Amino acid sequence: MHYLIIDDHLLFAGGLAGLLEQSLAPCTTTQVRSAEEAERFLAQMSEQPDLILMDLNLPGVSGLTLIRRLQQLSVWSPVMMISASESLADARQALDHGALGFLPKSSDPAVLIKAIRRVLAGNIYLPDGWQELINSQKQEHPQVRLTPRQHEILHLLAQGLSNKVIASELDVSENTIKGHLRDVFRLFRVTNRTACLNEVRRLGLLTE
Repeated sequence: MHYLIIDDHLLFAGGLAGLLEQSLAPCTTTQVRSAEEAERFLAQMSEQPDLILMDLNLPGVSGLTLIRRLQQLSVWSPVMMISASESLADARQALDHGALGFLPKSSDPAVLIKAIRRVLAGNIYLPDGWQELINSQKQEHPQVRLTPRQHEILHLLAQGLSNKVIASELDVSENTIKGHLRDVFRLFRVTNRTACLNEVRRLGLLTE
């Protein structure tokens, strides 16, 4: 397993790397200090990291913006945000941008390892009780109905397939798939595939 840590606080990043190497061995870690450095590193890698752990407040480009940039670069490694913030709004924003987890830096190391394992399994992680609070605050989508074709596309999307592969599987053009995804993104008021799948799963519209 390879973990990429993006955090400009060297003491925290070093401690996190040591914890991962001790608790989740065998694994390797890479530490970078900014979004720009992360992008340069990822551009040179032949294989994407198994997990990206990043700070919310990075120098220059924020963690939220970086998530979007990575998606544009077709970097689909799961992302967990680890932040000094304990704000529910920050956590919700992180999930809306495509992160699979949000963990305050004040959390116990054992909780961190539990969170990482959950995210690596493809699940969303938030501190206890936070998901319920976010759900209670979030405006529901009344009477959302997906077409059979949209269901097919979302099932394939959940398997991590690219638009090109999905188009091949369904024997349609890639532009057709992009059009369906634009409609689904508008329906759920999201801007990327990870946030879309998070919302579909939250509403129980996708059985895998």
